[in-house]
Amino acid sequence: MPVLFLLVTGLLVSACSDKNADLIGSSGGKFISPNQIKTLDADTSQSVAISFQNFAIDTGVVTGYLSRIGKEVSGGRTLTATTYLKFSGSFPSGTLTSAKLVLTPTGETALTGNVTVNIYEVDGSWSAASMYSRKPIALKSTVLGSATVDVQGTTAIDINLSGLSSSNTNGLAIVTTSGSVMTTINTGSTKLHLETGASTTDLSVSEYAYTIAPATLSAYGSDAIYLQSVTGSRSQLKFDLSQLPRNAQVMNAELVLVRNPSFSPIVDTTKLVAVNYGGASLAISSTYSSVTASSDANQQKFTANVTKMVQSWAGKPANNDGFILTAASESSTLQAWKFYGSSAPVGQRPRLVVTYAVSQ
Repeated sequence: MPVLFLLVTGLLVSACSDKNADLIGSSGGKFISPNQIKTLDADTSQSVAISFQNFAIDTGVVTGYLSRIGKEVSGGRTLTATTYLKFSGSFPSGTLTSAKLVLTPTGETALTGNVTVNIYEVDGSWSAASMYSRKPIALKSTVLGSATVDVQGTTAIDINLSGLSSSNTNGLAIVTTSGSVMTTINTGSTKLHLETGASTTDLSVSEYAYTIAPATLSAYGSDAIYLQSVTGSRSQLKFDLSQLPRNAQVMNAELVLVRNPSFSPIVDTTKLVAVNYGGASLAISSTYSSVTASSDANQQKFTANVTKMVQSWAGKPANNDGFILTAASESSTLQAWKFYGSSAPVGQRPRLVVTYAVSQ
């Protein structure tokens, strides 16, 4: 007869239920009541290995109206914004005698200051949608032009471009070089102005995106799990499931994370955590869809049902590349969160609660 167990990995001491509830297997046989629980406590000799590592990657952000340049400090990390622009229409025939980017800032910030930018040609094809793949976009090495932008200004700025290729089809990158504030660009008013000996052409922005990259990827330590929207600050969390019996049938699995509220007060209840199926090299695998972790009323304990992911690892332990934890929306307003790690006090550490059955 199959026997039902509850395997708790992490730091969880569970009380047994007094209720007797039979579960019916696919063959019609009954499992023993789930109040027969096997508990693994990470402070005992039966401890389960928990490993995690924080990492950060550029994240593409596509907006409906504005794009972004500048620098900003958030969550103890300096963030740098880069805008990428493509233009509609064709370059005029003939040799370019003059080229300039007519850059229009929005001035939509209460902060003051200047942002200095360099303009480069993009070296390779890209699309706004492809920015979410987080593959680096190559730029040509030559600086075409530079400008200083008043973040509260709204007047168009003419940036002369020296050496722009007349066959440019990949657009331009506006790369922030200095500043301590971010601002947005009115892509509807920004133009590429081109002149030849015979004609003048203004090309409108047809496609755009921006990335926000952390200046130092190791700014966050290894004492806890850190996530941040926009920057692509993520964490890989992996549990050693070798103590699951080889013939275990995983019935249910829940991942529980506890947030440190002193580091990261969450004021927007729409800001949630996504649990993804990890792939090789810290990538997110598409084998299983991501799961959104729901929180308690205080937004301190986050729980996600990860049954399908754990079932896969139980059947093929070599596939266990862990969970990749991210902000549910990495393109939302900048916000950083800290979750307790494996060295936190009992009751605060990450834990994976697995209910499984074995045949006897």
